[in-house]
Amino acid sequence: MDAVLSARPNVFGNAQTAISRPGGMLQPNGQMMVDAYYDAEYAGQAVVYMASLPLWVNVLNQTLLATTMPFVGRG
Repeated sequence: MDAVLSARPNVFGNAQTAISRPGGMLQPNGQMMVDAYYDAEYAGQAVVYMASLPLWVNVLNQTLLATTMPFVGRG
């Protein structure tokens, strides 16, 4: 098969990892708030799913986020 395959897994933004800040982040209003997180295991599962598809199937864009995340992006 002569084709260029591309996929964009956007799964890492709020995965709970060793470098996550459990005390929260300083917000523009000066308050410390804890972001919504999901277990990093789900990020791994999403990547494995994309890699398991046959070469004639493509996931162009896949976004994982915590259900309580207030915004899709940070501007």
